[in-house]
Amino acid sequence: IDRSAVDQATERPLEAAMAAPGPATAAGLDALVDAANALSEQGRHAEAERLYERCLAAAPRHFAALGNLAIQEMELGRGARAVALYERALEVNPAWFEGNYNLANLYADQGPEGEARAILRYRMALAIRPADADACNNLSICLSRAGQLREALDMAKRAVRLDKANALFVANLASLLYEAGDAAKAAFFARRVPASADAAVARLLTTLFTDLGDLDAADRCFRAVCDTAQLELPLRLRFACAMARRGRPAEARAL
Repeated sequence: IDRSAVDQATERPLEAAMAAPGPATAAGLDALVDAANALSEQGRHAEAERLYERCLAAAPRHFAALGNLAIQEMELGRGARAVALYERALEVNPAWFEGNYNLANLYADQGPEGEARAILRYRMALAIRPADADACNNLSICLSRAGQLREALDMAKRAVRLDKANALFVANLASLLYEAGDAAKAAFFARRVPASADAAVARLLTTLFTDLGDLDAADRCFRAVCDTAQLELPLRLRFACAMARRGRPAEARAL
């Protein structure tokens, strides 16, 4: 679905499209969606929504209207409505990769309640685009949370094979290897995580190196991108206890 702003020729009838009912022909409905897309790109979301809804009132299964309104709702943080719209759009076009992937992410954000649906939608996305590394990595995280560690590891390895320069993918693989009880391989991959300014990578590695007992590496990898004050309390306490056990009480107190 094209979310780019329309050109000058298409922008000309925006106001007219908003004011007039317009014919409920395929061309007329597509023109409404084009106008709505342009408004959405300009940040005029309420006006865009009215045009999407006008189109859907005439054609409830109009794929472009459903899909683009779902994207807008997701971008505005209206997760529940975005989910409902993605579901409707995917009833019309189940082979829409981005719809399956975005819907999976929304379900994953719901925590345990949405986990099974997230896993299903990531699988559907990967059936359409098997070499999508982000979908592989995200599916591995959901599978791990659902206790399906073996498949989670397979997916994490697949993501790294597809994009070995992605620090988050390599850090996730290292973390899952440690969870599976393979500390040696976990340490191998953790020490080969590409340089990254991503705080999520730093947190993963801080946790992992703390668990591996390599406190110097844990300290370095976190301080490289974040202030220690940004550590969540459970991780801060874990890090501090590990420091104290290793005979570094002053550093533990500083945390």
